[in-house]
Amino acid sequence: MEVIVGLFDKLFKKRPDPDPVKKEKPAAAPPPAPEVKKRTSWIDELADPDSPVHEKLKKLPEPPKEKTEPAQRIEVAVTVRHEYKKAEPIGELSHLEFGKPAGALGCFLNYEPRVLSEPTERQLAYLKDLGVFIPDGITKDDASCMISRATGEDDLESPGPELVALAVGLGVRFSAFIGAAGLLRQIVGQTGERDRAALFGYAVRQSLQGSGLGNMLEDPAVGSFYDFADQVAADPALLRSLNGREPVDYIHPHKGTAIYKAAAVLFSGGGA
Repeated sequence: MEVIVGLFDKLFKKRPDPDPVKKEKPAAAPPPAPEVKKRTSWIDELADPDSPVHEKLKKLPEPPKEKTEPAQRIEVAVTVRHEYKKAEPIGELSHLEFGKPAGALGCFLNYEPRVLSEPTERQLAYLKDLGVFIPDGITKDDASCMISRATGEDDLESPGPELVALAVGLGVRFSAFIGAAGLLRQIVGQTGERDRAALFGYAVRQSLQGSGLGNMLEDPAVGSFYDFADQVAADPALLRSLNGREPVDYIHPHKGTAIYKAAAVLFSGGGA
């Protein structure tokens, strides 16, 4: 029996390896490296406190300090708006004295019968925006003249009494609120060719004498100016030259025009 067991052990019992090798346990995997965020702009660099960009920024030279200029005083014209009919002259436009007769201003008004229309709501609103005093009873034409003066389309300066008297004498209709340049435009625009030719002859005579435009109708040589006007009416070339003149030509006559040359020949002696 023992012989059988021994044989069984020899045949079937597991024997140890003749040269056993110790098996090592597999090494543990290294921890994953920290994820590096991809930087796509300089904002990412600045947001990272460990970024080398901060050291580079510290080494940059400081910008030169701007020289501080002393503060300048700025004056602002403040316009105070008032309700219509309760307005008072205000601001820089108060010296225009719209609607206030002063001296010769009383002869501004032309009392010939005409249709008077009230100013539009738009005109009144614009005048209030401009800070202009609005008198009671103004017409649409008055409002238009006031707006032109306040916006620079017409002179702030009022017409002199001589120019006013000339306009009245020639039957020109105009607003009491018109400026000097605007009244001259009305005179040139409303008068006929004979009056305009006489006025241009008078303007040339005044220019030659170094004088300004006044009331031609009160000049002692007024007859000679109308004689010149009759000469112009008979000459188509002079008439064309007259019709090409702008209002400013009556203040500073253009010496190169045909009508100026004709008037200069006649009035270079000083008058009639």
